[in-house]
Amino acid sequence: GGNARNLANLAITMVLAGLWYGASWPLAAWGLLHGLYLTIHRLCAEQNWLTVIRNRRWFRPSAIALTFLAVTLSWPLFRAPDFATAFAVLQAMAGFHGVARPQGKASHYLSAVRDAGTVYRSGRGRGYSSNAELDFHTDSADLVLLSCYNVAAEGGESLVTSSVAAHAALAAEDPALAALLHAPFHFSRQEEQAPDEEPFYPNPIFDEAEGVLCSKWNRNRLMSAQRIPGVPALTDAQRHALDRLDALLRDPRLMYRMYLQPGDMQLLNNHVTLHSRTEFVDHAEPERRRTLFRLWLAPPDWPRLPESWRPAYRAVERGTVRGGIRGQAYDAACRAYEARQAAALGMRLPEEPVAG
Repeated sequence: GGNARNLANLAITMVLAGLWYGASWPLAAWGLLHGLYLTIHRLCAEQNWLTVIRNRRWFRPSAIALTFLAVTLSWPLFRAPDFATAFAVLQAMAGFHGVARPQGKASHYLSAVRDAGTVYRSGRGRGYSSNAELDFHTDSADLVLLSCYNVAAEGGESLVTSSVAAHAALAAEDPALAALLHAPFHFSRQEEQAPDEEPFYPNPIFDEAEGVLCSKWNRNRLMSAQRIPGVPALTDAQRHALDRLDALLRDPRLMYRMYLQPGDMQLLNNHVTLHSRTEFVDHAEPERRRTLFRLWLAPPDWPRLPESWRPAYRAVERGTVRGGIRGQAYDAACRAYEARQAAALGMRLPEEPVAG
């Protein structure tokens, strides 16, 4: 009886803690959910069989992963103004708001964003596996989700800016310069191209589809492409336009700065925003090093993309599974996974053969 009362009091306390942040049902639910987590923890702590496995090598990382998952799933309730918004975010987190897209040479669908010693300014460099300061860039998918697990000892600030606002500012000060960015540029695939792809592809920085302005920009990939035979050299006018664009993207009036904290999730539309990150210094202990997890999605209800995006995205039509980095391990299992997800969401797959 006393133990049950203690657990009930614990749940009530956590509900009140949620309401302390604001009078809303989602916050009350957030508190209740944490009360449930603590209740489960208390009950498990009393089980003798857990003492047997607690010292197993796999127990600690499994417990950390489970705790991270539980806390991450609760955050939409804390941040959302109502249950409908929280449910929509949870759907996106679970992959029900889009089909996950592969992200590199290994054709993987989830990336651990942490320093793996990658040289960012190289022909194979990827920013997510380095600790370098990154250029403002777009990822190769409609939607990118970043979930924070650990923060750096120093640095690693997240930066987000509006490509639409930057384009408007550039067009206002120099229309001819802005017009140059609507012509094709060439971007390297960083030696991660699929067997049916060239090592580089053309894409304008800005283009329109159905009256909507879209942006695709990654200076590191553009400069890497300049070292690939067959890629046209940049003109002085193009270099000037790109330099001016990068300067505007870092204009404090257009840029938002934030430090993601453990449990935070950042969702960005790659067609109208660009993101960056400051250089960071990591903790010495491996378990404390800066780590985020990244998911790319192709949502079912997003508008058509410019036709000039097709070499990079493989498809541009509304309701198609598009974007991502196909990589070199994309096989029948990947295709089947995407087909199941697409069918569940009423989406279409590009008609392309795959190995295996």
